[in-house]
Amino acid sequence: GWPGDACIGSTYSTTIRVLGGKGAIMTGLQGGTIPPGLFPGSGVDGQSFVLSGTPSQAGVFTFTLSAQDSTGAIITKPFTIKIIGITNLPPTDAVENTAYSYQLTGAGGDTPYTFELFSGGFPGMTISESGLIGGTPDYATAGDYPFTVEIRDITGRSCTSTSTIHVNLRPGPDWTQWNWTVF
Repeated sequence: GWPGDACIGSTYSTTIRVLGGKGAIMTGLQGGTIPPGLFPGSGVDGQSFVLSGTPSQAGVFTFTLSAQDSTGAIITKPFTIKIIGITNLPPTDAVENTAYSYQLTGAGGDTPYTFELFSGGFPGMTISESGLIGGTPDYATAGDYPFTVEIRDITGRSCTSTSTIHVNLRPGPDWTQWNWTVF
């Protein structure tokens, strides 16, 4: 979708140029919603509209731009930008030797989505193609585990998101440290 799709959390910039008109052209946002994290501005040539920044929310955003020339003639045009991304990276910690399950969801693209571990990982857990992080962290795996997940929509557009799962010590005695001794 022109002026271009983007990924949540990735730097984005697009310039929409106005063709035609007489004299100086003024551009502006007429209505709708631009993606949070992107900021509108005028191009240095005075005949374009610039949208730049880092999108902070996934979704489909539609907005209308207007342009007015020196004779007072006005044109408007709607635009749509799809910001693709994972909307709910894991907010919860895992616990050693305790089952963990967390479902990722996506937005901004054309469903269905597929998910794949791009880099990093977590002990004793995997991520399914449908975005379910599950498994049971082993004993002695407490700590932080950074990972990056790729989300891909049905048309092949993909983006990555990075997060960290913290594995906590299991409360109570650590039975793995005990040994039997014969006297």
